[in-house]
Amino acid sequence: MAEDAVQEALIGALKNAGSFRRRSALKAWVFAILKNKIADVPRKKQRISESSRLLQDEEENLNTLFDNKGYWKVDKRHYGDLPK
Repeated sequence: MAEDAVQEALIGALKNAGSFRRRSALKAWVFAILKNKIADVPRKKQRISESSRLLQDEEENLNTLFDNKGYWKVDKRHYGDLPK
């Protein structure tokens, strides 16, 4: 993961070399990019786990609607007398 972050930082620095304003050392600028790439890793993991949990919950909810043959389950709730 560390090697990937370094590679992404170097690629980002090369892609954005035109935005380097020489207000700091090149090394400091690249390390700032690397710091941001490393900080992105936990954020990505959190988004992925939240997304997968949502998909899992949705799948469980869908499974309650169908029987084991894939047909809609009969709704056995009683709604009382419906207006005519």
